[in-house]
Amino acid sequence: MKISLRALIAAAVMALVCVGAAQARRQGEKVGVTIDSALYDFGTIYDDDPNVHHTFTISNTGNDAVAILSASASCGCTKPKYQKKPLRAGESTAIDVTFIPSGQSGEINKDVKVRLKSASGKSETVNLRLKGVVLPKKARK
Repeated sequence: MKISLRALIAAAVMALVCVGAAQARRQGEKVGVTIDSALYDFGTIYDDDPNVHHTFTISNTGNDAVAILSASASCGCTKPKYQKKPLRAGESTAIDVTFIPSGQSGEINKDVKVRLKSASGKSETVNLRLKGVVLPKKARK
């Protein structure tokens, strides 16, 4: 079986387009939610500064109720809190995340993985991220 170069190039282009389209899907789309912003940059702080708090907002833009099954952080220095009741169509809820800078240093990228499930049985995990830089208190001028 002989495959022409043109057919091979066309297949490769189609594969790249399909991969690009799959990556372009926004977080939460599968279960019918939107996230105000999945990234919060807290800038530069010192390790003896107060804890950083940020609220991520998740809105149910679909027709089915959506439950937050869990919200887990990538390490013990990051603590998420959320309401356990299902989010009805049109409702919004907050996921409050606290980052504890004590004992941390350098560039920070802390993830919170939020597991969601719609009443129709669709499930998805979305990723929220805190980022910034933590300097040692001795670097303070």
